[in-house]
Amino acid sequence: SLDDVNASGHKRQACALVLPEGCWELLATLDPKFKTAAANPKDYCLMLRKSVYGLKDAPLLWCLRLFETLRKIGLKQTAHDGCVWCKYDRNNRLTLLVSVHVDDTLLTGNPKVMHELHIALEKDFGTLKKEVNTFKHFGVHVSRGPNKSDVIVSQAEYIKTLKQIEIRRTRGDGRTVE
Repeated sequence: SLDDVNASGHKRQACALVLPEGCWELLATLDPKFKTAAANPKDYCLMLRKSVYGLKDAPLLWCLRLFETLRKIGLKQTAHDGCVWCKYDRNNRLTLLVSVHVDDTLLTGNPKVMHELHIALEKDFGTLKKEVNTFKHFGVHVSRGPNKSDVIVSQAEYIKTLKQIEIRRTRGDGRTVE
């Protein structure tokens, strides 16, 4: 079948790669199994086994795998935004907030919990760059609280940018008693 299922069970669209001229010959010098393709390069292509950056299913598969990892380590998606994930302690206090946007993850919260998440993500994804603590997610300012354990989520900066509008209503503008 041309459809493939990756290691985490997500079905991905099949993708074939037509190699540029001379590549089959180069591959044949490295491994004899490519000699037939080198002799008839127009009859062969490579079937990709993994999603590749730049292909249309790559971002979806990356996101599905990331979300699977976040669920596995106890984070929960918010009902308001599926790209915002939270972790709570036993007292139901927010200890970690993660924002996912395209291929970036921004986070803030308890340093120990952030470190645990970083280790878990590196286990699944390899070495990752770590930038934490303060970020904006669609106009919402997210930062670590003064005691370094709390997460503060605020729209105060956004609210300051709003301009007051005046609504003028006159009698007979279509309103009814109800």
